[in-house]
Amino acid sequence: MHPAHLHPVEDCSEDSIQALISLIERSHAPEHFLYREAELDDLWRQVQTRLAAARAGQSAAEARLLDQQLQVVWDAHNLVADMNGREPAARLRRMLASR
Repeated sequence: MHPAHLHPVEDCSEDSIQALISLIERSHAPEHFLYREAELDDLWRQVQTRLAAARAGQSAAEARLLDQQLQVVWDAHNLVADMNGREPAARLRRMLASR
């Protein structure tokens, strides 16, 4: 995957998040960071969908974890919007480690 292309995030699997982390770390041009913002939006929607399902299924522990992950993705999005690659990648890595 090349950072100069948009790569939609189809799920919130570890592989998808690792691929996004790699793209974030290799981004350096302003348009790259615009693509990363859109990809993080995709990831946010994926996590939000799982969170809604967890809440509907009365899975409180899973809902808490997904709510934390949603916040991490939101924060990473905001950092990428400032054309910062290191910190959002690090936050996403920590999120994966805490799963």
